[in-house]
Amino acid sequence: MKSDKGIRILHLYHNLKPSCGITRTIQLITNGLDSGFSHFVACYEFDENVKNSIKYDKICQLLNHKIFILKILSDIYLIWNFVRNNKIDILHSYHRHFSILSFIISKFTNIKTVISAQSIVHKHRKISYLSGNIIACSEFVKKHLNGYFRIPDSKISVIYNMVSPQEFHAPKVIDAKKSIYTVGFVGRIDFTEKGIDTLIDLIRLKYAATNNQAIRFLLIGDGVDFGILKTRIDEHKLPIELIKETTQVRQYYELFDLFILPSKIEPFGIVLLEAGMMGIPVIARRTGGIPEIIEDGLSGFLYETNEELFTKIEMLRFDSQLVIRLTSTLRLRILDKFSSTRILPQYKAYYGKVMQQ
Repeated sequence: MKSDKGIRILHLYHNLKPSCGITRTIQLITNGLDSGFSHFVACYEFDENVKNSIKYDKICQLLNHKIFILKILSDIYLIWNFVRNNKIDILHSYHRHFSILSFIISKFTNIKTVISAQSIVHKHRKISYLSGNIIACSEFVKKHLNGYFRIPDSKISVIYNMVSPQEFHAPKVIDAKKSIYTVGFVGRIDFTEKGIDTLIDLIRLKYAATNNQAIRFLLIGDGVDFGILKTRIDEHKLPIELIKETTQVRQYYELFDLFILPSKIEPFGIVLLEAGMMGIPVIARRTGGIPEIIEDGLSGFLYETNEELFTKIEMLRFDSQLVIRLTSTLRLRILDKFSSTRILPQYKAYYGKVMQQ
């Protein structure tokens, strides 16, 4: 039964940090759905910058035990007590670990469960996505859930990730007279999934060799391969500025003339929405959920090989009219399909439907 304070939702995720796309989704939901809702957060780590930007009533602070069984037991105990004391209606999990805990707790309470599938995962089929309410962040993720986990369509709804037009509202003014062209990336520094190693190969072969002083690459983020990447940049004297930043990333978009997303695995790609709203042309690898955002040749460029990427970088670098056409189309597409004003009502309706089950 819904309380007089509206639907009370506990959002569960392990590490809430500014550079994380899932964190930004939680932030937009909690800030955007205020009337008729009360939001609570459960996590192991909660970045101070995020704490100040998310609207929530209380935090369920979890203990990140190194011993797995202690972690499980501690999480169940803390979440169970929090649910009971705060009269939570819905447990909304954004990670498989929490979806399993939510399933266990739901067996002994009347609480509803929702799982957001925001990544491509494998293994543990029998204990994964044990809820009748699953939100996939793209059609690509939905197909993965259908095929690999054999979850029927009836249990899955696609609600795209979103961007706030209020936060990313100032389209970039194109300056044709700039002496240095800046190609940017924002995200996790990870070779396996984000494909930064392939971008480095392109830069080393196509730009370092020519000693081209008119172009630079600005990579913003942090991750497991940050140290290796820095070593490669120094060894090959590449025209790359690497900045270890995970908090105030928005300011760097204003420096970019072009945004590249070289991901090998990409369920969606929130950064494409952010760059697009800033009026920055984008080139992204044709993989995962990316083609659901970028229509090749209409709202940006997709690529499969580094040679193709190089060709498209040079096209955008020297054709300002093409840039204007692509960025205008992408911004309109984002406002129409991926803005928070479009997506938040879908979450509101979804939570209402769950409460009626």
